[in-house]
Amino acid sequence: MVDRRILFFISLFAIVLGCTACQLRSAQAPNFKLFFVVNRWYDKAATIRMFRNDDPAGLENRARVAGVDPAVARKIHDEANPFVVVRLANKLVEDRFGKEGQAVEASKEDLWVQWKDLLPVFSNVVVETTESPWVHSNYICFVSSMFPGLSDWWGNKVGVGFKLSPPEYKRRALAQEILLSDVFQLLRKRYRRSELSDWQVWAFSEITPSFILDDQMLKPYWPNVPDDWGRENYAQLPRLEKSLKELFDHRTSYVDYEDKAAQVLRGFQPFVASWLGVFDADIQGKGTYRRVAVDMNLTGAKGVLILGLHEGSPADKAGLMPGDFVTSVGSTHIENAAQFSRVIRSLEPGTKTGITGLRLGEPLTLSATIGELDARDIASQNYWPGFTVAKVSENAEASGNSGGVAVATITGVKSPAVAAGLRPGDKIGAVNGIRVRTLKGFYKALNANGGRSASFVIMREGKEMTLDF
Repeated sequence: MVDRRILFFISLFAIVLGCTACQLRSAQAPNFKLFFVVNRWYDKAATIRMFRNDDPAGLENRARVAGVDPAVARKIHDEANPFVVVRLANKLVEDRFGKEGQAVEASKEDLWVQWKDLLPVFSNVVVETTESPWVHSNYICFVSSMFPGLSDWWGNKVGVGFKLSPPEYKRRALAQEILLSDVFQLLRKRYRRSELSDWQVWAFSEITPSFILDDQMLKPYWPNVPDDWGRENYAQLPRLEKSLKELFDHRTSYVDYEDKAAQVLRGFQPFVASWLGVFDADIQGKGTYRRVAVDMNLTGAKGVLILGLHEGSPADKAGLMPGDFVTSVGSTHIENAAQFSRVIRSLEPGTKTGITGLRLGEPLTLSATIGELDARDIASQNYWPGFTVAKVSENAEASGNSGGVAVATITGVKSPAVAAGLRPGDKIGAVNGIRVRTLKGFYKALNANGGRSASFVIMREGKEMTLDF
């Protein structure tokens, strides 16, 4: 592995060089200023940092929220040559700015307008709650083309994604990142690394802003934003959050809260979380899987569709299969994927829970034992089948294509799909010798022999070929 100090200095140089071209917008409150800037060099440095370093969210999650191919993120993470790393990051950011640079610039103006009036209220609430002046009297907000949010543990630079919508989500995301930075540095001043690790302090700083931002003076600025929004990728945090909320609500002072929280944090393992081991998705609405519900006879149904799972995971051992539709976990009815994730994360490892739903229209009842996994080990878990499917587009059918099912995305770096060379856009003609034209038919054929192995007949660029998993 390359010495990461080399990458740090490369990234730092990139930021310094890029800032010579910064055009700032600023909002201010008494004793506090916020500057808005677009800078692709910052994005490049952030891309290197985010994909090189291990993170409790896991590399695949990081790639997903950034809209980056997981294989490219893995290449950046593992590559020993720093110049190759820089080249890969440069390409990702330049491609993004080439396609959406104008939207990034427009987002900077939008943020400035949003924060002109919000900043004084925000600053006052934060100072009163933490009972401390700001660690930094100003923050530089980079509008990122890559990541929804970027914090700064040691300084005053934060990032917020240009695509976040509606406006209250973008306001809330920036408030979270600024507060995370401030809260982190306040706690770090009082506790050395020998007492609390950086990741333990991070967990405190990821959670605490949600308590502060729930202040009645601030809530009107981000109505309808879920309480755990922005932390849904961190499966380690829900149980810790419950403990910290109790301490926060009964604090005698902010320092009292910090001290009692520190006692809890000492036993917290930042990378280890409850785990079921599935890749799931909502299928109602207008997203990527908007036609799945119709094809699976699930229009209007509440629940979550299982698109794949890690081999050997609790989900695998329980007997879940791709194409299953989960409607309940234990006594909790599942409304959507976000709630499904929250329920799983709230269960202690070792907990046995019932899972009910539908398998291709038939009732399904299973029992699963919640597992525990270090987020850094997810890449080593073989993912089945390693891709998602979608109906061939209506446009393709109208142009003479016979319709059917095609590969939508490749999900996971280590999977049979990757090993076999499957590609997005490959049209699937048959699975295990069974012709498929619907998504329901695809999942039925995929699971015909119990899963974990399959033979696919696909069409690619007009040529038929067979791939065996």
